[in-house]
Amino acid sequence: MTDCDDLIERFHVQAQTHVALAVIAETTPVVEMHIDLALFSEERARAFKELCDDG
Repeated sequence: MTDCDDLIERFHVQAQTHVALAVIAETTPVVEMHIDLALFSEERARAFKELCDDG
């Protein structure tokens, strides 16, 4: 099983990747999509952190 810290780090990396893609995107809908995905990744990281801290 994947360690909680590793999984949380993966979510942070995904968020960073989406922010980088948003910066280079050429259209507003694509920028918005990548920002939404970055926020979603950070929400998952936060949720997993809470689950791991409780477990």
